[in-house]
Amino acid sequence: MEGLLDLGAINLQKFMMIFARVSTMLFLFPIFGSNQIPAYYKAGLSGMLALVLVLALPPPLAEVMPWTTFVIQFFIQVGVGLIIGYTAFVVFMAILLAGQIVDIEMGFAMANVIDPVSNIQQSLIGQFQNLLAFLFFLAIDGHHRLILLLTQSFDLVPMGRMISLNERFSALLIDMFGNIFSLALQLAFPVIAAMFLTDLILGLLSRLVPHMNVFVVGFPIKLALGMWVLIFLMGGLDYIYPDMFGRTFLELKWLMRFMGRGAA
Repeated sequence: MEGLLDLGAINLQKFMMIFARVSTMLFLFPIFGSNQIPAYYKAGLSGMLALVLVLALPPPLAEVMPWTTFVIQFFIQVGVGLIIGYTAFVVFMAILLAGQIVDIEMGFAMANVIDPVSNIQQSLIGQFQNLLAFLFFLAIDGHHRLILLLTQSFDLVPMGRMISLNERFSALLIDMFGNIFSLALQLAFPVIAAMFLTDLILGLLSRLVPHMNVFVVGFPIKLALGMWVLIFLMGGLDYIYPDMFGRTFLELKWLMRFMGRGAA
């Protein structure tokens, strides 16, 4: 009877630690953690995934942990879920930033709207590209890959042990967040180049025709040209977005591998 009670306590602690990591990641990731999804749905999904993982994963320890140690480990699992959730969102932050840059170049910077997913003010093109990225992410089964990566995280960063925030982990994390700006500029570069050439031509025309109102003439031209460039670029998104998501998953796996070095 005592052995059964110990086994039940071990499984309870295991479930709570798994639930802490899974629920934190799901509540942070924009697709699963959208404000339009009721909180009890997200909690139910987290609970079901945690229950499946309790049955699938081996016990983290052979005996019941003291509650003081368990509380520390519980918050460690929350921290691991935070890292997975936020870093998985990096690619969407880059796409959103690229859309904001495009809006500034096309003259849409003043026409911002409230995004119901993130509850923040976003630009029109930025919100459009972000929603398009969500659709691509679902189309390539990115949500399934994310759940698979979350399952693999329990092998890469085992429960019941300490994690390692070493130099390689810090360098990769800084590099991932630093890539937000480079990815955003790469995505927005065609529109930036088109708007630069348009401004250059309009500047030359203003010299040749001093009485021409460059602002009135240039705004519809830049708007039409920017929209044409965006429509032209949409044909290559089925190559760009999967590559960006694939690199994000690979970097996430390396990040957890470095973080799990302290779990030995």
